[in-house]
Amino acid sequence: MEHKNNTENPTLTKQIRSKTKPVSIFLFLFLLLIVLSFFSINWYNSQTIKSIKLNGNSILSNSEIYELIEDEIISSETNDINLFNIEKKIKQHKYVSEARVWFNSKGILGVDINERYPIAITINKFNELIFLDNTGSLLPYRFHKEFTNLPIINNIFQKNGTLNEVAANGALLILNELESNTQNLSNLISEINYISTDNSYKLFLTTPTIPVLFGKAENIQEKLKHLYIFWKKKLSTSESLKSSINFLDIRWNSIVIVKKKT
Repeated sequence: MEHKNNTENPTLTKQIRSKTKPVSIFLFLFLLLIVLSFFSINWYNSQTIKSIKLNGNSILSNSEIYELIEDEIISSETNDINLFNIEKKIKQHKYVSEARVWFNSKGILGVDINERYPIAITINKFNELIFLDNTGSLLPYRFHKEFTNLPIINNIFQKNGTLNEVAANGALLILNELESNTQNLSNLISEINYISTDNSYKLFLTTPTIPVLFGKAENIQEKLKHLYIFWKKKLSTSESLKSSINFLDIRWNSIVIVKKKT
């Protein structure tokens, strides 16, 4: 009758132990990581706001932004603060296009802002001054040292008081070209009038104040190029010519028509 050999194999036992040892170490480290993460999150959430850092605001004052978010940061602990709600409140301001809010381990609440910047001023049916940015968004008027010489856009509101988007967009195309032009033509034009009868525009030079028949918002770059050449070579060098001109017409290709006073 055969008997089973119950003698333990030392080599096999050693191999099993050597394999289980790394697994045990891994499990221990994994559990330790979970515990440390738990305490780290609790520590982070219990941090108080020590300071607020604002970036990107030049039109809005710091105090205006503080007023927008103060209700959301009454609590001293970050786990009671909803960063999404803070961003939402800030972006509701007319002068804000984008906002990002963050909080770091040093107790700093950061607010990064992209502002809407006016490029023109207009007047609504209530004779109120209103700004426009380069996207056509209407901004409430506010005094600011950088907004004192903005060009004026006239006649872009409809009879019911709403913005005529077609008229406004055409004027903004002209203004954006003036701003982006390498000759800095934005200082050349002081006013843009929309003419609803034929969907055209009339511009006014800054110095001298001469009307310029622009036509529709087409071939904008070419028209402004010829206007600038005429201004540079003729108007800026002749005072007598300035005083004799009734209006300029740049509606035609590659030519500036001069209508003199009778």
